[in-house]
Amino acid sequence: MLIRKQFNQLLDRAKKQFPKLDADHLFNKAAVEHDFSQKIFNTSIELIDDVQSGKSAIKSCLALAAYKGIKPQNCLHGLDYLKNSEAKPCFGYFYERDLVLNRPNDTVFHCVAITGNNQSKQLFGYIEYFGIHRIVAILSDNYEGEDFSHVHAINPVTSVHLDIEIEMSFSKNDIEDILQNNQLPLISKAFAQIMPIIQAKRAKDRIDSILDVSIEYAFANCGAKKDELLTEEQLRKLQILLINKFQQLI
Repeated sequence: MLIRKQFNQLLDRAKKQFPKLDADHLFNKAAVEHDFSQKIFNTSIELIDDVQSGKSAIKSCLALAAYKGIKPQNCLHGLDYLKNSEAKPCFGYFYERDLVLNRPNDTVFHCVAITGNNQSKQLFGYIEYFGIHRIVAILSDNYEGEDFSHVHAINPVTSVHLDIEIEMSFSKNDIEDILQNNQLPLISKAFAQIMPIIQAKRAKDRIDSILDVSIEYAFANCGAKKDELLTEEQLRKLQILLINKFQQLI
């Protein structure tokens, strides 16, 4: 069963950290409890407004820049924020419009992006976590070099890379709003985009779990023995048990 398989994987990871752990004993003692109710779930958002989290976001932008061959001196504001404890944050949340041009309607992703424009002399970074945290970093306002745009996006559940396009161009008022975090009241826009994706996945996971439990129950009670072919009577009974159990749990 999928749940026990996942539990076994967790135990394997725990055993690597704690070699003396009796994983077999814990596995045998574990009891599976199912809750298929469609309860409203609560969530809380930790804002990236402390020094450590902010520096982590900027480091992500600078790491992508370095990987793409962008010289560190082109990201002066970012470097100053990392090196100077007195430096003001060079980033803030942005929700006025969606900077992702081709946002998928069925996937929540993580991404980091950087873009440089020779004409405006601006170099921006963008970090998005779980579709909710959408952060713009002003890495430089004195950029000299070729125009570029680089994006690294990944599905955090499957580790699959995504082809995401980001468009970053901001007015002086936009940049002021970003640095002063005036965009935070608009975070509801991001929730409105992301919650249907989360709810759809939650509904699918619920159906998949109910089906797993129903199949296991039907096989355990239809009279069939392991590794034996089912008789016509056992198959008929299995179908009835599966349907009844599924309807009971749904």
